[in-house]
Amino acid sequence: MQLIHKGAATALLLTAALLAGCGRGLSVQGTTNFDDLEVANLTVLGDLAVAGALTADGGPVSLDAGAVSLGDVTLAGNGTLISVRDAEQVVELGNTDAGVTLAVDAAAGRLLASDLAFTARRAVVAAAEGCALTNADTRAFVHNRGAEAAVTCSLPAAAAGLDFCFYVAAAQTLSVKPAAGDQIAVLTDAAGDRIAADAAGRSVCLVALDDAVWAVYATTGAWADAD
Repeated sequence: MQLIHKGAATALLLTAALLAGCGRGLSVQGTTNFDDLEVANLTVLGDLAVAGALTADGGPVSLDAGAVSLGDVTLAGNGTLISVRDAEQVVELGNTDAGVTLAVDAAAGRLLASDLAFTARRAVVAAAEGCALTNADTRAFVHNRGAEAAVTCSLPAAAAGLDFCFYVAAAQTLSVKPAAGDQIAVLTDAAGDRIAADAAGRSVCLVALDDAVWAVYATTGAWADAD
């Protein structure tokens, strides 16, 4: 374990131990600043700042902290999970065989990571019988492959940053319906109107600008106002 402590620490408790089956372990309580930190298992209660590199090598890293600032983050081993939790935020960085995934909820802006590189696969949603999307599905790629009739996929209530793409795989009508009071800008003329396409190969991507408007940022082929 490489551990360089920088600056003063308030109510600082450091316990480093070799944990059976877990490798290197470190528990930190208080306000703590490091130049570089390399550890397999890390638990932090308090504020954590890593000016240089945080390297996690396979074990759980739990940051139950009010403020977190990280420099370069390296998830060296498959199975590494970095989580940051407090009353206002849930941030998880996980490393699996498929690559690193990043999930952010609420006021996660207090997790600051520079030079964070990760590879994430977007979810693919098969909607042969339609679908009802939720906020948790954001960035999903939705298709109607296998559909034998027209189907509709409903969007969640718009919230800035939500993002969905739709693809007509089967030559059946695929409709995209916003929540009541929301509007798909440009392609529709009223709130609540659906957009639709039925030719295989057509696609559309939408991102929510705010809590009422979906903007189209990519299309292939024509999508029409269906209402």
